[in-house]
Amino acid sequence: MKDKIKTFIDSKTFYVILSIVLAICAWLLVLSYTNPIKTRTLEVEIQFLNKHAPANLDLQDQTVTYPKTATVTVTGREDVINNLSASEIKTTVDLSQIAKAGTTKLQVSKPVCERLGVTVDNYYPKTIELTYDTVIRKNLEVRVKKDQSLLKEGYEFLSVTPNLSSLPVSGLASLLDSCDYVEIDLTDSITAGSLDSNKTIAFLGRYISVTGEDITHSFNPEQITVEIQVAKKVTLHCSQNGTPNSNHYVNKISISPAYVLVVGDQAKLSNLPATLDIGPIDVAGAYETITKDLNVLSKLRAYGVTPAQNQNTTAKVTAEILKYETKEFTFNLSNISLPGQDIGRFKYSITPEEEIKISVRGRQDHMRNLTAAKINPTLNLEGRGMGTYNNIQLEYPDLDKEIYTILEAPLFTVVISNIEDDAQTPNPTDLTPAILDISDTQ
Repeated sequence: MKDKIKTFIDSKTFYVILSIVLAICAWLLVLSYTNPIKTRTLEVEIQFLNKHAPANLDLQDQTVTYPKTATVTVTGREDVINNLSASEIKTTVDLSQIAKAGTTKLQVSKPVCERLGVTVDNYYPKTIELTYDTVIRKNLEVRVKKDQSLLKEGYEFLSVTPNLSSLPVSGLASLLDSCDYVEIDLTDSITAGSLDSNKTIAFLGRYISVTGEDITHSFNPEQITVEIQVAKKVTLHCSQNGTPNSNHYVNKISISPAYVLVVGDQAKLSNLPATLDIGPIDVAGAYETITKDLNVLSKLRAYGVTPAQNQNTTAKVTAEILKYETKEFTFNLSNISLPGQDIGRFKYSITPEEEIKISVRGRQDHMRNLTAAKINPTLNLEGRGMGTYNNIQLEYPDLDKEIYTILEAPLFTVVISNIEDDAQTPNPTDLTPAILDISDTQ
């Protein structure tokens, strides 16, 4: 074996092969200095294949933004890399992968270079997301947003009617599915506190999403006409004629309906008072509730106006007649106030000394809250010196005389004597004409 190796080394062939190997190494060594390996980054246009595929499914591209180029890193000899153009590198995205509406993540194929000696090291992006949608048709409900503040004082909306109850709209499914209804806002064209007549106004509808947001900017504007009818609200009033039986009173006068909506010429409506007297109800001598129908139509016609449709032309007036309620309260002398009493100088003998009863009359609703403390009976002794005072009436300073009537209460006799003459103070039952007698009939 050694002999064969030695023979080969000594042969001419060995030196030829060695020369070739050394030459190649020398060439590679020179090449590494004169034409080294280099890395370069290029922006390569992404080619989109099968663009017809989404259209065949009635899908439209709704992607807001996506990359159109890929950043590709390549390696090769300097002379090759320096002369390499981006068009020699190919990368693609296949749109046939899109099968339904929505967002689809598509693969960006690994770039391929047509030039020999060039290697693709890396690239970005490797995927992109595209959003495709389909066109649909949908009827959106038309709603009118009205505000009572638009009406002139004393007026009411009678009807607000758009010319369309629903609006047919064509558009992308994702957008239309997010839209809930079309809104007409009367404040767009009507000033607050100004509406006092019928109007027909054209409005631009607002598109409102299911979350309540205004997304009108995503749709074409649509004009919708709205017919507005208003009426004046007139409160009905009925006066009282006469007074009920002496033991009775008018608790309240009610009218049904309490008001009527009135239509007519704007000028005539403005002259119509906000409260209309439809006539008196006679309660003279009454001792039970009285009901009477009064004509509303004739009163309105006098002003040249009429009730709105479905409004009553008569009003039922009810005068509720109730019997006064009477309560009796028991007091003793210690419960009676004695203003003006001077116990440092005088001695007072007051009769009756036993319990007294006071009868009070009033309306039922007032009598419910009346207590003995609120009556506060008072025997006024202001300015009274020694003497005998007969028939003194009690006073009731805390009692409202417009609400309550004292029906029965005792009269008092007061004998005032000097403390020093206590023993000589006459008994009220044994008074002689010679003793001072002053009577009060307050």
